[in-house]
Amino acid sequence: MSSEATLFPLSVGVFSNCSVGDSRDPEIASLVDRAECALISAAGSAWESIAPAAQRDLRRASSEYLGRILLLRPDADSLQSGIAAWVDAQAEMLARLRLDTETVSQWSSHRAFARLTSIETGLSDPHDGIKSPAILTFDSGLRVVYKPRRMEIEQWYSELLGWLNDSGAPLFFRNTAVLACNGYGWMEFVPHAPCASQEELGEYYRRAGALLCVLHLLRATDCHFQNLIAYGRDPVLVDAETIFQPELTESGPRLITRTGLIPSFRFGPEGQTYDVSGLGFVDPKTTHFQVPVWRAEGVSLGPGTLTPSGNVPFASDEGSRPQDYVEETVDGFRQTYRFLAVRRQDLSTRIEKASAFQIRFLVRETVDYYAAYKASAPGGFAPTPEFSIALPDLSGARGVFAPLRPAELAALRRFDVPRFTMTAGGRSIEGVEDCFQRSGTELSLLCMERLCEEDLETQVQHIRLSWGLSRLAESLA
Repeated sequence: MSSEATLFPLSVGVFSNCSVGDSRDPEIASLVDRAECALISAAGSAWESIAPAAQRDLRRASSEYLGRILLLRPDADSLQSGIAAWVDAQAEMLARLRLDTETVSQWSSHRAFARLTSIETGLSDPHDGIKSPAILTFDSGLRVVYKPRRMEIEQWYSELLGWLNDSGAPLFFRNTAVLACNGYGWMEFVPHAPCASQEELGEYYRRAGALLCVLHLLRATDCHFQNLIAYGRDPVLVDAETIFQPELTESGPRLITRTGLIPSFRFGPEGQTYDVSGLGFVDPKTTHFQVPVWRAEGVSLGPGTLTPSGNVPFASDEGSRPQDYVEETVDGFRQTYRFLAVRRQDLSTRIEKASAFQIRFLVRETVDYYAAYKASAPGGFAPTPEFSIALPDLSGARGVFAPLRPAELAALRRFDVPRFTMTAGGRSIEGVEDCFQRSGTELSLLCMERLCEEDLETQVQHIRLSWGLSRLAESLA
């Protein structure tokens, strides 16, 4: 489905009808106390800089995390390792915040903040040692997003959008402030704000068409509903780590639906259809995924419901549909395509400068890891820590990634979702040398060379076809 889609049972935030254990459960309460004591010790003076409400947020987060990993029934050593990893991740975040307070506070028009008042964690699946993004709110009113991974590519993307605006782009691009540090970074928080009128909605979808054009040329994928925020007239991509995707085999022109921004459909085991695109997925959808529901009598499984929210640009009772704005989307795409065609040399120069920055490549879809857990766990939960994770061999061209299998299994055993990175201009990934035919930046530059009216009309046809299929799927639902 997507890189940030939920992996059962570690991360359940996108499902509206699931719950996990809380600190009222005696076993979890004891573990939460242990984790909190360890975090206070590890954080040191940084702990005193956060308000009691934020401290309670972290306690609640540890309760949710521990409730989830207990469903896997780890042995004592694995459980202790999981607690230690969670504590280290939070202490690291607080230490980094103290280091960067002065710089990040410049994003606020209010006074420099003094205390952290709210911490929202678990915004995505955990990677690289139980680390995941967090939204931090301060007593000044400033909100920022912490990302525990390299952010140079996202800083480059933000600067690119700013350059397009300064160069006279026909439609405005909302770009966010980004601070890329050593192995992590900060991003300006983008709030969800629906459009206030039909006029604003029309402008939103024109700007969405402009954004689609840029992301298509940058070889982006994974622009699904969790990675897009509707901020008034502006569609804002808040996760750009999967731009500049490379190519394993020669596959011809890239379909614009591969961005994930406009509808493309996946199928469940019983013929279910799923569209989780950033622009197309605007209604709750019951899935075939079984999610844990924690009740007083124990844990049971039930079908999860994916619920979009931040990417929806209109009020739920308004009656608007994204399919009503296809022509606005096409108009924004056309204007931006022609604007970029005139400036292809300047844009190509900027793309070349991104070659050394890290991007993420999905060796497998996150749902494949979900399926591996499910296949390994009769009844939905792992019976023992020695259970064998049923991770199938990769087929076809992806068989070249077989050497990455031990790293995948190691990540899953430590309750992480495997994450693999490479440079945007590279053809190798994590020790698998020269496995890609062409790098992401090379392919993006090739797209720039091919900009012409004939290609423009081909892409417009694909946009219309995508939304036509969306209308059909909606009528059959």
